[in-house]
Amino acid sequence: MRRLPARLANRGKRLVKSRKAYVRDSSVVHPLLDIESKETLPSQPDPGASREGLAIENLLACAAGHVQAHFYAPAVALK
Repeated sequence: MRRLPARLANRGKRLVKSRKAYVRDSSVVHPLLDIESKETLPSQPDPGASREGLAIENLLACAAGHVQAHFYAPAVALK
């Protein structure tokens, strides 16, 4: 698991301020969610979550040095 802090804290009531957790390895997540193939992926409640975690890990692996990662999301975008 990787927990990213919010980019902007206490800037307004409509911003998310809590940390967001990502699973670092989608090959662990897919069997736990009974995703056996790419055809069963769209039927999941949040099909983009495993891809999002994979993208974050790849970007951080390519980043030079020690980079502090954050996330930004307006509260209305999250369900």
